[in-house]
Amino acid sequence: MTLSLQRVLRALVVAVYGGLWLLTVAAVAQFWRNSGHGGSYDALSYYVAGRLAAGGQAGVLYDLARQHALALALAGESLASSNWPFVYPPWVALVCIPLARLPYPVAYAGFVALQVVPLLGAAERLARLLPAGDRRPLLGLAAGTPLVVLLGQPQWSAWALWGLSGALVAQRDGRGAGRVGAWLLLGLVKPSLLLPPLLWLLVTRQWRALGLPAAGGGGLSLASALVLGPWWTPWLQALAGQDQQAADLRAMPTLRGLLALGGWEPGLLVLALLGGGLTVAALYGASPAARPLVALTAGWLLLPHAYSHDMILLAAPGALVWTQWPRARPLLVPAPALTWLAPFVPNALFSLPLIAAVGLAWAARGRRAAPAAGPGAHSAGDGGVV
Repeated sequence: MTLSLQRVLRALVVAVYGGLWLLTVAAVAQFWRNSGHGGSYDALSYYVAGRLAAGGQAGVLYDLARQHALALALAGESLASSNWPFVYPPWVALVCIPLARLPYPVAYAGFVALQVVPLLGAAERLARLLPAGDRRPLLGLAAGTPLVVLLGQPQWSAWALWGLSGALVAQRDGRGAGRVGAWLLLGLVKPSLLLPPLLWLLVTRQWRALGLPAAGGGGLSLASALVLGPWWTPWLQALAGQDQQAADLRAMPTLRGLLALGGWEPGLLVLALLGGGLTVAALYGASPAARPLVALTAGWLLLPHAYSHDMILLAAPGALVWTQWPRARPLLVPAPALTWLAPFVPNALFSLPLIAAVGLAWAARGRRAAPAAGPGAHSAGDGGVV
């Protein structure tokens, strides 16, 4: 590629992402302007959950009909008709109780603040995974629709990204299994996204690090039961009720969404077989440096419940690819921009840039990886993060 063509392409990338940054700001501002009259159905579901959880009964909290009735009373038919059911674990509802006691516009600002904190924390951790001084991937990430949803609706996916990126940095810096596992405790805010990091720990045989998220989940489950009573059955029933919405399944940017598009849902046997194959490939078919990438990508594809805003989690393996395999970077450059096509194309296609980049990393499993990111970085042994 000639130097002049490189300059043209760089100018084009800057122009496209400059426009997308402006579009991101405008979209988030629109959400915030609408917040005074219930402007986000996701925030409304947290508000409703906080109100119901204050009653101290899990059966009431996960009664989807009661959730809808309260949303209707609080926000009216236009928003309540599309209100997303609250099916997070009960400890998330308990966190929402203080905000649910406030007027909704104030509570909405509080829910947004609860997403800003992990976004900033994740950006700091990701910066440490990237080559020193290279912040271009973070700028690109800020132009994708996941950021709009996280700050506008808002969502909890940034907590999972903060925990995963922190765990990867801790592993790379040799901080020990306790520190790696402690970072992943942040992901318990949205346990539906825990499969990728847990699969990474599994294929890299980090057994002690696996124990801490398991113990944390058990402790939160017990504490929730003490406050709300037995919650497992009502919660599973609410999850089953939510999963009956086939249109939403087709919007998942994972293998499950792809199977739903082909009419194969639930296709759980297919997922299990693919999961086994991808895990074996991660364990035996890749170098220690590539195993985290393959495992995290396999875990993402096998998630039973994820949507386009959850793709923020892919920033962590993307940062590893950007640092260790520079030749794969062109595959990642358009990834944030592609998320704006969500209304027009199957969301399952959005994972393709990372899959292709990880494929290159796997193909280069016998070659030496690029120097580690950031000051003081070094090889992490069996963990594979360099």
